Amino acid sequence: GQAYHLNYEFEKAIEAYNLYLEQGKGEDQHQLEYARMQIEACNRATSIERTRPAFEFQGVLEHFEDDLPSCSNPVISGDGKMLIFLVDYPSDKKIMMSTRTDSLWTRPRVINSEIGMVGETYPASLSYDGKDLYLVHHFYSHSDIFVSHLEGNRWTEAEDLGYQINGRTSENHASISRDGRTLYFTSDLRGGEGSFDIYAAHLNEKGEWDDVENLGPIINTPYEEHTPFISSNDSMLFFSSQGHASMGGLDVFHSTLQPDGTWSEPENIGYPVNTTGDDLFYNPGWNQQEGYYAVRREDDPTSNTINMVMEIEYPDEEILADLSTTSQDLLVEPPNTD
Repeated sequence: GQAYHLNYEFEKAIEAYNLYLEQGKGEDQHQLEYARMQIEACNRATSIERTRPAFEFQGVLEHFEDDLPSCSNPVISGDGKMLIFLVDYPSDKKIMMSTRTDSLWTRPRVINSEIGMVGETYPASLSYDGKDLYLVHHFYSHSDIFVSHLEGNRWTEAEDLGYQINGRTSENHASISRDGRTLYFTSDLRGGEGSFDIYAAHLNEKGEWDDVENLGPIINTPYEEHTPFISSNDSMLFFSSQGHASMGGLDVFHSTLQPDGTWSEPENIGYPVNTTGDDLFYNPGWNQQEGYYAVRREDDPTSNTINMVMEIEYPDEEILADLSTTSQDLLVEPPNTD
């Protein structure tokens, strides 16, 4: 079912999911419920696929792509002049940094030796002023969050955020608020809504993280939530979810912080950021106007390139004309998944 689903063959996927439900009545109830959710996702994807795309992609580091085999995890400073990302070379992974003057990005340089970390280490977020880089390091049995500070033109050796954040669990993403006083992170800490939840920690007067809170069932589901990013002056949260209304797998959603301190019902941000696969690490930027996202290369679907994501605004008259055309006219060609 999932194979058909990923290839946009929704009718065949639904048939396979229904067969699983019929023959797997003794399976884990969460798995059965997830299969039902995927049937709903297929129906939802059929509808979304027939609408015009909500976003367009624009390459960021096109001049250097021959030297960057596959890129992911883009994080950006508040002024949009510093970009840090991960490059997956055949032999190892490297964290690289580029800076921008006007519209030109400098040739990316490797910063692993500065932060003192190699191997399974990934950039997670960059502070608004571009001076604090949050990283995730994957150990053999778990993962922890670290931070490195920019001093002059070099990054300091990364430091563990401490027991208030990291435990005997896996913390696999972090996003720092604009004022630097709230950290949104994901953890498989026991007692949550699902297997991975989003939490918030607050910086106290001693400069320590404490008052850790689960964001609750409006954001977190019985399944998995990942890669949260706080944006729009700390009022809008973007994150990937397996349990909210998706096209399949993990989709990107956003939720707004209400005046009473609660979060609004998450909304799917749409196609083509969201697909039938797992869509992770959508970075909306600090004003949500210019997002950054790793997108499959057109000439090589096994590798990704960093793109800027911009929302498409259609004139009202085009929208009216759109509504009067047939569904066939509206079909958007699905991405190549071969």
